[in-house]
Amino acid sequence: MKIAIFGGSFNPIHNGHISIAKRLKRILNLDKVIFLPTKFPPHKKIKYATPYQRYKMVKLAIQNIKDFSVSKMEIKSTVSTNYTIDSIRRFKRRYKKSQLYFIIGSDEASIINRWKSVLELFSLCKFVVIPRRGFSIRNVPLNIRKKFLIIKLPFMDVSSSKIRKKIQDEVSIKKDIPKEVLKYITKNNLYRYK
Repeated sequence: MKIAIFGGSFNPIHNGHISIAKRLKRILNLDKVIFLPTKFPPHKKIKYATPYQRYKMVKLAIQNIKDFSVSKMEIKSTVSTNYTIDSIRRFKRRYKKSQLYFIIGSDEASIINRWKSVLELFSLCKFVVIPRRGFSIRNVPLNIRKKFLIIKLPFMDVSSSKIRKKIQDEVSIKKDIPKEVLKYITKNNLYRYK
């Protein structure tokens, strides 16, 4: 089996995330895409939505998409900091005979040399890097950069930070996120305050 792990804070999940996952499923002929919301990422401060709320939004966003699922692995973790290497080791134990892929944007790829046990990560899975405007991977050491599988996809001008800003500015986000996620955000009054 070919399985892609799509990690991220998903704060909130948006149509760009869904589009990337669908396109990569087709391009890489994947059997499964597993979304992995982070609890508290080591390189990023998370505000606004709780880990469980972000997990719930992902679940709502992908509930009707075949071969897509969401993992609570990091959300349920009792450790203070979740590292990708720990999650990938667990996935590798669970899917011993499968080829694992890990999907990241060039924003995360640009700082990958700061990640814990990065060389071991490359031995456990293939890194699929999606270029994002304004984030270059030129500064990543060549021995790491050569291991990236770079897949260019059509640019979508949507990001979680832009969505949060729109909500704060009371601008419609109807076109940016799945309708079930919009309902959840509205019901729980998320992202209203700066």
